[in-house]
Amino acid sequence: MHALLACAAAEIPVNNLQYRRMAELHYIKAVSDLRQSLIRTSDPSEWTVVLWTVLILCIYERSKPHHSQGVDVHLAGAAQLIQMYFRKKVPNARTTATDVWMPRLFLESFMFHVATSIPFQLTSTQSTTIDSAFSLAENILEVLCQPHISVDATSPVLGVPPKLFQYVYTIARMYQRYPDGVDICHCKELEQDLRRWDTLMAGTAAPELLTGLRLYVLCSRILLNRLMHLAGNQPDDLVSELVCQAMVLVTRLRPADDYFAEYYCWPFLVLGTCAETHSDRQILLAQIQGFWRATNNGTMRRLEDMLTAYWTNGKAAAQSNLWLISNITNSDP
Repeated sequence: MHALLACAAAEIPVNNLQYRRMAELHYIKAVSDLRQSLIRTSDPSEWTVVLWTVLILCIYERSKPHHSQGVDVHLAGAAQLIQMYFRKKVPNARTTATDVWMPRLFLESFMFHVATSIPFQLTSTQSTTIDSAFSLAENILEVLCQPHISVDATSPVLGVPPKLFQYVYTIARMYQRYPDGVDICHCKELEQDLRRWDTLMAGTAAPELLTGLRLYVLCSRILLNRLMHLAGNQPDDLVSELVCQAMVLVTRLRPADDYFAEYYCWPFLVLGTCAETHSDRQILLAQIQGFWRATNNGTMRRLEDMLTAYWTNGKAAAQSNLWLISNITNSDP
């Protein structure tokens, strides 16, 4: 409850120092209680509390409008807990709906935050613990969800089978490692899979689900094709075409009615580094500011600073690696 109250106070859309201090006090209390729980936890119901507390603390850290090392710390902690808890108690298709829902919600949330936090963090090293937990989470979710469909309306967080966010994670890591070798064959395989996924989505998804999901597919394809273009193996025209398609989707978003601003930060960042026209940049900026006003989402606020710096003076410095724009912006205060 202290972790939840910390998030609630942090995201109240009012610029009030009292709420910020309230959030910090609840956060400190949650961390203190969590440490005690980790020492004495043995009952399965207590494990549920520990798992969720760690993830909610990660969400709190992501709500800050600046880089926070706490994101990496809590994701690493969640990864270790996943290895400890889910290797012993793996839910399956025969498990009751109630027992499936909570693990699915937790594992989807973990995958989402791992896959989408990379460009907003300053970490450059890959974590084998997180990678292993990410793969375990994906394998479990493939059993719990419906992997043969392209859009899953029953999904609590991702909206799709977990494979798409495994693509997002893989591509983000490839971009982070550039220019230390680009596996063109792997890039082409991923592009083919994502192109097929996009075609399936267009024919099956409800309009209210389609916008955010297609943004992830299109922006993943944009990163892949930029990688291949930088390596001299792909024409740049396709990137421009994909950006145009994605910008059409961006204009359909309604920040005042769509609370989950964090979901759009990753594709907005990708588009912001590719948008060449002033009109596209203004549309993106207006949507980012709209989400910030409506939700007080800290990542949206930081995203505005990151893209503004990139558009002003960072493009040349970040040309070879998208995630370098994290270093152009202000670091921890």
